[in-house]
Amino acid sequence: MLNVNWTFTAVYGPTEHQEKILFWRELRQIRASFPGPWLIGGDFSATYKVRERNGTPQSTKISKAFTSLIRSLQLIDPPLEGQDYTWSNHRESPTMAKLDRLLFSPEWDDIFPHAIQIALLKRCSDHSPIKLSLVSPPNNHRPFRFDRRWLGHANLAEVVEDAWQSSGSPEDAILNLVLKIRATRKALKVWSHNVRRATHENKDKLLHQIQDLDKKEEQTCLSSTERDPRDQHKRTLFDLYKLEEIYWKQRSKVNWITY
Repeated sequence: MLNVNWTFTAVYGPTEHQEKILFWRELRQIRASFPGPWLIGGDFSATYKVRERNGTPQSTKISKAFTSLIRSLQLIDPPLEGQDYTWSNHRESPTMAKLDRLLFSPEWDDIFPHAIQIALLKRCSDHSPIKLSLVSPPNNHRPFRFDRRWLGHANLAEVVEDAWQSSGSPEDAILNLVLKIRATRKALKVWSHNVRRATHENKDKLLHQIQDLDKKEEQTCLSSTERDPRDQHKRTLFDLYKLEEIYWKQRSKVNWITY
């Protein structure tokens, strides 16, 4: 067993818009009281991505506020396995949404790097219970590793600068450096997680768009307004594959691969 202390916060979010804002403010205060490894989960009664809701869209103000909460607390939102939505009103034309989730801090992810969340079958509730699986208990913390793909992102410098300026101890030069490095490492870890997820989603989207146009081309000639976007999609996809190549070259420590 790991001899590590961490904090779990169970949530049951309010449905009224103004109460949500107050609720998220309270979560920020809770986080300030428990700065170590943190797991938080339950019914947040909110979504922050368009694809997390199939019916009437949520208020943009609420979505942005929820997004701001996750980013400001540097929480990691791992993919949900089992199903796309965790709540349904079970009507003839049901409204469904991903209201339930588990989020965790980078420190918690260091302890349990293989954790995944799985939506189970609904039984007597209109919400799906979320199962947290650690897959295989790790024996030690996952070390921080620099990813060469980061160098291709325009906002890398901004992430590093913001993190570097966000922490420190002016009274102690050594402690100041340690705190700044620690804050930068955590910020890069959260940012990298989000970039990987966005890149994967973008790649899937591009592949589907190219495939749809290829199928259409088998039936009829494509117009220039269709051919040009397809060519651009392919160039973008090629760039994404090059980034993957950089990643695997770094992981394999092979020196003969050129790019």
